[in-house]
Amino acid sequence: MKKALSLILCAIITLSLAVFPASTPVSAASSRVDIICANPGENCNTQIGISWIADFDCTECFVEYKEASDSGWGNATVVNGSYNDTDYKYFLGNTFATNSAQPVFSEEHKFLNYNADLTGLKPATRYKYRIGDGYGEYSAVHYFKTSGAEEYSFVWISDFHTYSPLGGRLAAATQAVIYAASQAEYNVDMMFSTGDTVAYGGSVNFWRQVYSTAFVKNYLYVDLNGNHDNMNNTNTNNTFNYFRIMHNNPENCYLGDSTTPYEPGVVYYFMYNDILWFVFDNETMNESVRAEIQDWAGK
Repeated sequence: MKKALSLILCAIITLSLAVFPASTPVSAASSRVDIICANPGENCNTQIGISWIADFDCTECFVEYKEASDSGWGNATVVNGSYNDTDYKYFLGNTFATNSAQPVFSEEHKFLNYNADLTGLKPATRYKYRIGDGYGEYSAVHYFKTSGAEEYSFVWISDFHTYSPLGGRLAAATQAVIYAASQAEYNVDMMFSTGDTVAYGGSVNFWRQVYSTAFVKNYLYVDLNGNHDNMNNTNTNNTFNYFRIMHNNPENCYLGDSTTPYEPGVVYYFMYNDILWFVFDNETMNESVRAEIQDWAGK
């Protein structure tokens, strides 16, 4: 993906972290759930998709959510998650480095890939949510806001290629997002990434670093599959499934002559306010498929 945006080239500027709402402290946050984010539902006015991974024995995870303005968690809505217990196999054996001085490690962690769909939400409303691990512990608190506000802003970012040996990439991107949000005319309600947020999508470790940032924890996160998100460290076992597993996007994409969606959760559409967004994947769409999908979208 070409480096088309100047956003992440902004000089690192020390700004108040008050641009991002601080998460409510949670004692003994669960270490069994990880890589949590809020993705668009088919209609972001009332629907949001939550994604996370969990330890292999956490088969009863759930999402607990309520309006962010409410105190505590009494009367919170609970939605049980659904999981896939084989998706971890896409990552097995892929390698990553934590820094240039250390050896390369191999991905061997078995995990459950969890999704939960939140529906019936109020438009233009900020919510808080956390993941219950089924053992009485919860994740840290995360946030999102539904669409529907009369005026809103979003931050567009791309191509920061999170990579442990070069940690300055993610740090610079985070500072750039903070700066952009501080300059927005209206409240920032959404983060929009056009791909290559990680250096290699086949590394769970790199996704973990991105999802630990405030701009993922505290906002609706709309993401597109870039070529690096599609790759592993050796550029061999490349697949859109790395991206799919790390998100819970709508599975409403083009069917063609099949009953199986074309790249479910990777090629998709969603409504945000009165704007219809289409997300395509030019990493795998050849000319004939692209023409078919464009025709489908036009109809």
